[in-house]
Amino acid sequence: MPNQLCGWIKLSSALVLMFVSGCGESGPTDQYVTGTVTFDGQPVKDGQIVLTPTEPGVTPDSGSIKDGKFAFATRKGEKSVQIEALRDVPGKTITLPPPLSGTKPVTEMYIPAVYNKKTKLKVTVTDSSSKNKFDFKLTTDGSGN
Repeated sequence: MPNQLCGWIKLSSALVLMFVSGCGESGPTDQYVTGTVTFDGQPVKDGQIVLTPTEPGVTPDSGSIKDGKFAFATRKGEKSVQIEALRDVPGKTITLPPPLSGTKPVTEMYIPAVYNKKTKLKVTVTDSSSKNKFDFKLTTDGSGN
């Protein structure tokens, strides 16, 4: 019996230590980022923005762009920014394969690669919510920010 009691005390102590160590703000905290995205002066109707940490091994965070605005949570630090959006190609459709029927519009990525696959856009997310508002003015020729 004394060995069983000793085992229960060790197990209870371990559980208490695990519970206590899990409390508090020991991990990374998310910061709220907001902003706008325009393309050639017009709000991006639907798209996605991805913030990828410049430090290796940390996963990216992303949010939707709706009517030129975005808002989502991410961890603080320096981030590489990728912005993507699709639009219908006027007058072009494809026929749906069987068993489906009908057609659907052909879409294209209209945001230049300089803002997504080959991005040089960077932001720094801080603890200050007033500094976590970012506005991106993209252009066809890639000269925007």
